[in-house]
Amino acid sequence: MLGLFLARSVSRPIIELKDAAVALGQGDLNARVKIRSNDEVGTLAGSFNVMGDELGMAATVFENTSEAILITDANANIVAANKAFESITGYQETEVVGNKPGHIKSNRHDKSFYQQLWSELLDTGVWRGELWNQRKNGEQFPVWQSIRAIENKNGDVSHYVSVFSDISALKQLQEKLDYLVYHDPLTGLPNRLLFEDRLEQALKHGKRETHDVVLFFWIWIG
Repeated sequence: MLGLFLARSVSRPIIELKDAAVALGQGDLNARVKIRSNDEVGTLAGSFNVMGDELGMAATVFENTSEAILITDANANIVAANKAFESITGYQETEVVGNKPGHIKSNRHDKSFYQQLWSELLDTGVWRGELWNQRKNGEQFPVWQSIRAIENKNGDVSHYVSVFSDISALKQLQEKLDYLVYHDPLTGLPNRLLFEDRLEQALKHGKRETHDVVLFFWIWIG
C-alpha cells in the first residue's frame, strides 16, 4: 500500500502538468498547475506557469494593441489576425484565415513594388515602409507597415508577422499643411512659395530631359 501511495504521489503532479500543457496548447491560456514540491517536477511546474503567464500577456497585447497584426505561415497563408486588424480593414479573422493577404492590397502599387518588398524581406528578414491597403468596403487607405520573418530553431522561416497602422489622419494633416504653406490663407490662391516650387520642378525636369523652359508673366494695371 505504501508503494502504491508513493507511486500515485509522484505520478499525480506529472499527469496534472501533462493535462495543463495539453490545455494550454489547445488555447486555454489560464491553464496552470499547483507547485507541490521543490524537486524536479516542482521546477517544471514553476517553469510551466511562467510560460503560461508570458503567453497570456502576449495574447493580451495581441488582442488589445491599436495596431493591426497579421500572422502568416511560411507560405504567406494567414493563420491569425487581431481585433485591430478587423477594425481597420473590416474583415473578420474567420474571413481571412487560410487565405493569403492579397485581398487587402490596393491597386496603388505595381508588381515591381511587391517584388522589391519580398526581395528585401527574404534578404534581411524584415521590411518597413509606407504603402496603401484596401478595406473590405473597397476604400483604400495608407499605412505604415512592418513585416518580419520568424525563424524556427533550425533557422528556417516558419511565420511572417505583419504590423501596420492606419495613417489616414496623418496624411490628411500633411495635405492640409501643404495647402496652407503654398496658398494664401485669405484668398486661397497659390502663393509665391508654390510658384517657386513649381518653377524649380520645371527647371529640373527641363535639365533632365534636355529641353528649354519658357516662363510667361504679365502685369495687370488697373
